[in-house]
Amino acid sequence: MPGIMGFTRLDPRNEGDRASIERMRDAMVYGSEHVGDPLFIDSRICAARTSTVVGHFRTQPYVEAGIHVWLDGEILADSRNPGLDRHEKIDGARILASGFLDDEGHGFLQHLNGIYAAAVYDSKREKIHLVSDRYGLRHLNWSVWNGRLVWASELKALLELPDFQARIDRNALEEFLGLDWLLKDRTWFEGVELLSPATVLTWDLNRGTAERTRYWSWESIRPLPRQINESEAAEELGRRFRQAVSRRIRDDERVGVTLSGGLDSRAILAATPSSEEPSEPLHAVTFCRPHCDDARIAAMAVRVRKNTVHHLVELNSANWFPPRVAAVWWTDGRKDLKHMAILTAYDRARHLFNYVLDGAGAAAIKGIDVRGSADPILLLKKRFGCDIRANSSLDRRVREYAKETGSIYKILLDSRVRSFNINGPKLATFLGMEYRLPFLDNDFQEFWYALPTTLRMDSRVGFQMLVETFPEFFRRIPWQRTGAPISVPVVAQQVWKFVNRIKYRMYRDLSRLGVPVQVAHNLTDYPNWLRAEPARTFVNDLFTSSRAIYPDFISRNQVLGDWERHLSGSDHSTTVCKYLTLELWLQQIYEKKYRNGVGT
Repeated sequence: MPGIMGFTRLDPRNEGDRASIERMRDAMVYGSEHVGDPLFIDSRICAARTSTVVGHFRTQPYVEAGIHVWLDGEILADSRNPGLDRHEKIDGARILASGFLDDEGHGFLQHLNGIYAAAVYDSKREKIHLVSDRYGLRHLNWSVWNGRLVWASELKALLELPDFQARIDRNALEEFLGLDWLLKDRTWFEGVELLSPATVLTWDLNRGTAERTRYWSWESIRPLPRQINESEAAEELGRRFRQAVSRRIRDDERVGVTLSGGLDSRAILAATPSSEEPSEPLHAVTFCRPHCDDARIAAMAVRVRKNTVHHLVELNSANWFPPRVAAVWWTDGRKDLKHMAILTAYDRARHLFNYVLDGAGAAAIKGIDVRGSADPILLLKKRFGCDIRANSSLDRRVREYAKETGSIYKILLDSRVRSFNINGPKLATFLGMEYRLPFLDNDFQEFWYALPTTLRMDSRVGFQMLVETFPEFFRRIPWQRTGAPISVPVVAQQVWKFVNRIKYRMYRDLSRLGVPVQVAHNLTDYPNWLRAEPARTFVNDLFTSSRAIYPDFISRNQVLGDWERHLSGSDHSTTVCKYLTLELWLQQIYEKKYRNGVGT
């Protein structure tokens, strides 16, 4: 992801610093859709920024009274000034500069709505501030390197520093294989952290010391009364969601959606203001196998919304794999390539729109919030298929984290959404697009989290919000996960889900017998696609190569055993894709191979 980068200087006479910051900047430019700002170098710091062309508001740093700001992402609103017109692009760098001039306590940051990270250089007070948004979703990696503070939006930029040691964190490896994501602020490299959510890290340039300040927390949200009317709660939640979507659309931008058979993308489609002008249609892109549930349900949703053009992008055994090899490099190895189906949609979408509205963070409407007594391990296994072995170090870390936060919901936002889900929409930036996340609007999240837990659990008020706010989209159109509309009782949804499971099992068996079946449940077929070309030969050669790096971390027999069992007919696609992602990432780091895709 394009972004910001820089480091402090110990010796202003060191001519090698210019070459280092230039290499860091160039490492985060991926093509003609990206632009790199001029280097900033003075006696104390070196810094720069890269961005997509569509997201490039002005050359940075923005400078005001000795405050220099490099901003990655965007600030969409300031609750201290509700009169800001959503049709005007807000200069987030200017807001940050003014705030740091007037408020050394950083309290102003809690009022900012948006997904961003920033570096703020106060040349008069001789301090550097690294700033994250409330949820830490615009990644900013940082470390102390040879006595200097270094920061970069992409982990790979740190590889351009002289004498930087990229040592794989074994805990990160265990978390990636067991959870699919890294916990808390962990990165793949020892000694490198993600900047925590809602945090300002201040580096004193004279003392060479760092201090972290948390400017907002979930605990600051005051709970609503337990006797709140459920219907009124759903109505207010719907109003705030409409506002969140509207806040992320401007008349001078081309905005579109990626649409599946799920609830989150359909909610965004439903909340997008409809234009009566035939020259301004909304484009919705669906990526899947032909004739699957996602294609059918997405088409039903599109027919409801006026002036919408639906684009179906086929995923198949031939096209699913090659683009994902380079994408492992793009996402700093944080995204398992099995979960990159959206990449194919973005390749089509970038010719249709510049900004994508994504449903990351939509756990709110799906009722995922459990406190105290629930076993977090069982929930993660059941909901996400996590492979957490009892009494393992990973088991202990997850339990400690759950105890520390007190809520699975916060674990999912602070770790899963931040380390896993966000890498889906983030892929858009490498193709020259930008993304916006309506479900992670501050006003929406604050009201949601203030609701009594009884309403948030079991999807009660979330589903009611969707059905009452957008009845034509949710009262009769089914949910891909169950095959039933969410308006029917939960028991009926479970029965419907069971019947669907039997139906698709029958279709699968008929297909194996050679009977042509045109209906499919899942949008992909990774088990069979891995056994087909071009993936099969590539994976086999990578795993069996004498120059493979993964045996330094995982048993070769374990990897080859799972691969052979998969080729023999058992489904080990989940573990195979994780092994594959790991080996590609290691090759990209240490051998500089596959950074541009297959054969490079």
